[in-house]
Amino acid sequence: MVSQNQILQFLDKNNVFAVVGVSKSPEKYRHRVYQDLRDARLKVYPVNPNTDEVLGDKCYPSLNTLPEKPDVVDIVVPPKETEEVVKTCKKLGIKKVWMQPGSESQAAIDYCRKNGIDVNYGICIVQERRKRQTTNLLTSLRLLYVGGPCRVHSGARAFGTKSALGRYGLISIKP
Repeated sequence: MVSQNQILQFLDKNNVFAVVGVSKSPEKYRHRVYQDLRDARLKVYPVNPNTDEVLGDKCYPSLNTLPEKPDVVDIVVPPKETEEVVKTCKKLGIKKVWMQPGSESQAAIDYCRKNGIDVNYGICIVQERRKRQTTNLLTSLRLLYVGGPCRVHSGARAFGTKSALGRYGLISIKP
C-alpha cells in the first residue's frame, strides 16, 4: 500500500515530471494525464518516440533525451514496456516512478523495490493530485470559531447549504 506521505512527496510542486507514453490525441487517457499535470503548472515533459509534440510542447523520444533529469516518471504504457522504463529509470538515477493503473506489472514493481526506486501503483496521479488540490482549497476556506452559533465563510456560500458546508468543515457550529 502506498502511504499518503509518499504520495505528497511525489506530487511536490518542485518536482520535475516526465510522462512516458503520452499521446497527442485528446481522447486518450495518456494525453489527459500529461494535460492535467501541465494545467496544474507542474514542470512536465512528454515522452513518446512516435510523437513530435503534445499540446504545442516538444515531445522527447526517451527519458535519455530530456533536457533535465525528472524527479518523477509517470508511466502510461503497457506493463511489458513499463518493465523496460523502470530499468532506464535506474540507469538514470530516477528515484520516483508512478505506474498508472493498467501500466503496472509485478515484475516492474519488484524491480523498483529491489533497486531503491519509490513506486506508486494502483492509483491515478490525476485523481490523487485533484483530491489534494480540493483538500487544500477546503482547508484554506475553513473557519475558526469566532463566536455566535454559526459562521459561514462568505466565499464558501458557493458550496451550497449550511448542512452541506458542515460536511466540508466550512462552517463552525457552537456546541
